[in-house]
Amino acid sequence: MMKRTTFFVLLGAGIAIIGTGLVIGFEKNVSAPPKLKITPNIIHFGTLEPGEKTSSTCVLTNVGGQALTIERVIAQCACTATDLGSTKLEPGQSTSLRIHLDSAGYMRKLRKAVIIDTDHPNQRGVVILKAYVKVGVRANTRDLVIERLRPGDTATRTMELYYDRGQQAGPVRCEGLPEEFTVSADARQQMDEIDVQRIHIALTPALKKSGWYNADASISVGDDVVLPLRVRYEVLPAVWCEPSVLELPSYGSPANASVLCSDAYKLETVTVEAIHEKILPSVTFTSRQGAQIRVQPAADPGAQEDMDVLSVRFVVTEKDATGSVSDRLVVPVRVLSQKASSLPNTIHDINPNNHGT
Repeated sequence: MMKRTTFFVLLGAGIAIIGTGLVIGFEKNVSAPPKLKITPNIIHFGTLEPGEKTSSTCVLTNVGGQALTIERVIAQCACTATDLGSTKLEPGQSTSLRIHLDSAGYMRKLRKAVIIDTDHPNQRGVVILKAYVKVGVRANTRDLVIERLRPGDTATRTMELYYDRGQQAGPVRCEGLPEEFTVSADARQQMDEIDVQRIHIALTPALKKSGWYNADASISVGDDVVLPLRVRYEVLPAVWCEPSVLELPSYGSPANASVLCSDAYKLETVTVEAIHEKILPSVTFTSRQGAQIRVQPAADPGAQEDMDVLSVRFVVTEKDATGSVSDRLVVPVRVLSQKASSLPNTIHDINPNNHGT
């Protein structure tokens, strides 16, 4: 009898201990912090066409013991957008996160991230996005700029076209550029995982007014691919002055400069406008490609710190007489330790027909 009583007492105590352990274990789980689980945390979008848009979904689950609030979802770049189902997750609750990817502007391997911030400092999630974007046919630039080019001179700019390795494509053509441009293309070459083709665009400006010009054109590859191209180029005056700045070193000392013209053209007339009547310019033609400017102070103009401007107006014609242009060349004149008074300008017109060649 005593043994049976002892057995039941021990059995009851064991059940009580087990029950207490279960209660303690349950309370421990309830007090556990929130924990964010992302499934999957790496999304492979596979191979995409240029400009292709695609989407995928991952599941966010709170596997902790307390509520978790998603405060914000941060996309690493503008190519990614997200849609979140719910912002507050109770223990064991899940929500969906839809991720949209736009491959426009990317080529080859694409790797981005989406960051998930919560109200718990140790629970920040990251979803890695991976894709391979086909190259198709792309250009490394849509804008070309050519600066400080004189009529008759030539400058070349090079752009690159990128192709998928082994991609079949038709011939390259450039359309919309003025006749003063010429375009040539190299053979395609292999570079890493793509093919590269260099396009050379050369400009030889015709005889025209100085200034900036725009040309809207396109690069066509075969019959299906058209890439826009914008070219901006600056044309300088057809003549230039050496030196580019005239300096009068002291009272009574002249300054000389040469007005030069390229071999493709010839000077017809040159007009020089004096700064004031105490500094007298003169012009002497040396050839159809040049003239000499001489600036002679007629009297001591006094101390001067600023720089004045000498205006040289000219007419240039092509040698085959197919066209001409009138333009203006500005030549700065610095009078050292002198003062130039502001008086009416003096004009000197020189015609080479009266001064030989």
